[in-house]
Amino acid sequence: MGWNKNDTLIFQIPIKDSLSLYHLTAEVRSSDLYPYKDLYLVINNNFKSKDNFVSDTIQFILADSIGRRSEQGWSCLYQMKQSLYPVFVKDTGNYIVKINHIMRDQNLTGLHDIGIKLSK
Repeated sequence: MGWNKNDTLIFQIPIKDSLSLYHLTAEVRSSDLYPYKDLYLVINNNFKSKDNFVSDTIQFILADSIGRRSEQGWSCLYQMKQSLYPVFVKDTGNYIVKINHIMRDQNLTGLHDIGIKLSK
């Protein structure tokens, strides 16, 4: 079991305040079973225009060169968040954020949660 490269995480975000500035943050929860020191994600969103998606690639550095985890953790689970970029929303409505991993493995293990947070 794990996160397959072809599986897209889709987040639907209702925005009720027009002409507002938000901050987009990505969060990852992983365990000691995650085999790599970093994680590359492609994040697509339609905040600029509801009809067009903008793509961005981000890197989470989960451990240093000798494997020490850089995230906060308890037991064998670690959580890390990374501020991405400000988002200016012109209109109210439902917006979409899609996330895929672009790691070499077809199926990633050791990842427990991937999420996004939009805050003012």
